[in-house]
Amino acid sequence: MRKFAATALILALTFPPSMAFANPNAAVDTYREASEAYQRGNFKEAASLLERAYKEDPNLIYKYNQILAYQGARDYAEALRILDEFRQPMLDDGRFDDINDIRAQLETALAEQTRLEQEKAAASAPSTDYETDTAVVAPPAPEENASSPTYPWILVGVGGAALVSSALFGSYIFISDEVDRLDQYHTLAKTIPQNEAFNKVYDQDEALAREDKDAQDFHRTMSFAMLGTGVVLVGTGLALWYFNSPGDSASAPAGHATKANSSSKSLQVDFSPYFSPESAGASMLLKF
Repeated sequence: MRKFAATALILALTFPPSMAFANPNAAVDTYREASEAYQRGNFKEAASLLERAYKEDPNLIYKYNQILAYQGARDYAEALRILDEFRQPMLDDGRFDDINDIRAQLETALAEQTRLEQEKAAASAPSTDYETDTAVVAPPAPEENASSPTYPWILVGVGGAALVSSALFGSYIFISDEVDRLDQYHTLAKTIPQNEAFNKVYDQDEALAREDKDAQDFHRTMSFAMLGTGVVLVGTGLALWYFNSPGDSASAPAGHATKANSSSKSLQVDFSPYFSPESAGASMLLKF
């Protein structure tokens, strides 16, 4: 059906209306633009241009082609509307003897399009049909103040990473050249005057010496900060694991089970790490 409509539109647009009708130049130019738009697959644009051509020259050939353009754009409702409006004049004209066949095709295509849209809407709508005899099982209520079993180990892992970072900063592996120059300067300064040692190492470049000193100070500060942060995080993670371990209450005597459980439920930890270009650290608050 679409192949027939496309073939009819191509044949209609291939022959300009000026060959059959004495149309004004403006309508002919607009018709030519519509033909080019159709060749590009812009059916909506072609239909709009044909509407303008009809206003410039009320020739039924423009409306006929506009119907086919809307059919190519799959706007079957609009194509039917225009066809029904101009159907009788086209039948009286005698040139559009296939207009009834086109109308039947449009009605069939519109019905199929409507059916597919309804099926799509029904498939996307939430289902409201429930079996009355199916028991609805509510999810188990979470244990009051229960801590996630993975949370302590996350703290331990992050703390371990902080300890590794502390070791890296403390080894000066990233600033080996800077540290070598500083060590060479301090070694020479023990045997010769400091200004001579400075000139031998830095060649009077005070900016380079200051950068070496700042880099070493920064890495030393970060090493201590990461060390403190790692110790706090690892300690906090182990404390949380110990107090919230389910094995404590299970293996303890009956007289001590309540105490162990109450300890795990009342333990609260507030941990706030902080970092800055000059330092880093963390604060921790334990509430029992």
